[in-house]
Amino acid sequence: MRVPCWVVVQVTHLAWSRHGFPFGLLMVALAARFSGARVAAIIHDPLGFPGDRLILRVKRASQHLTLRFMRQVTSHMFVTLPPAQIPWIGNGRNGDITFLPVGSNIPVNGKNGAAPTDRRFTVVVFGVTEGSCGITERRTVTTTLERVAEVVGPVVLWAFGRGTDPTQGAWSHPSREVEIHSLGIVDEPTASNVLAEADAMLFLRGSISSRRTSAIAGLAHGLPVVGYRGLETGWPVTEAGVVLVDPGDVDGLAAALVRVATDPSHRNDLRARSSDAYLRYFAWDVIARAFLETLASAR
Repeated sequence: MRVPCWVVVQVTHLAWSRHGFPFGLLMVALAARFSGARVAAIIHDPLGFPGDRLILRVKRASQHLTLRFMRQVTSHMFVTLPPAQIPWIGNGRNGDITFLPVGSNIPVNGKNGAAPTDRRFTVVVFGVTEGSCGITERRTVTTTLERVAEVVGPVVLWAFGRGTDPTQGAWSHPSREVEIHSLGIVDEPTASNVLAEADAMLFLRGSISSRRTSAIAGLAHGLPVVGYRGLETGWPVTEAGVVLVDPGDVDGLAAALVRVATDPSHRNDLRARSSDAYLRYFAWDVIARAFLETLASAR
């Protein structure tokens, strides 16, 4: 008897609709199912578009509706957040859904380790939200680092990734105690070197979660990560060396970074927790093994 093949679809809502209404995904999944294939889906954005504007609520409702139907069509679904945090799953059986976090999108270059103590405290930002939201993020970053510099002395910021190109928006002018290097999109070796040389990562692109590849890149490089908690924040990313504050809490962000800068024992503990969590949950070989074992055993 011929064993049915698997068709695996990756679901990011804008990949299936320019405007965020991913109903075309159902057509592809149904066509694959009717052809005799077994269908699996990797849901990278299980919560849908955030926001309270009417159009965003309509988009989010359409995305959740599509994913509910996808659950009926597929043999298995992989989600990047724990199922208990995903509203469209409901309270029923979750045997056909597997939690599968993402890994780092920047390979580790092997240079990780405690940063030198005889230089300025260095913070890295990997990616800034593009558009008007990025203005607020950049202002929050510089305000936070100004407050850190008041306590620990001169601070260096290295920013790279989407939204950090100088042509995409200027950073607010901080004090002379904060030195900013805004690199834009860089190649993988450069990104890995910047992460490896930093003392801490500041992550403000929404809440830290197990689907944020840029935050996971910080864990992969053994960094303490300071950022926001939110609806997506949960295990296992909370097992890592993360320090979480409420969105917009600049004082909390600054206090967390000051402690990282001034308390070597705390800093080293956070580094060890980040490295351990990465190896246990977020390394690509761990993720790939879980993915293949799940498909092999799926009904």
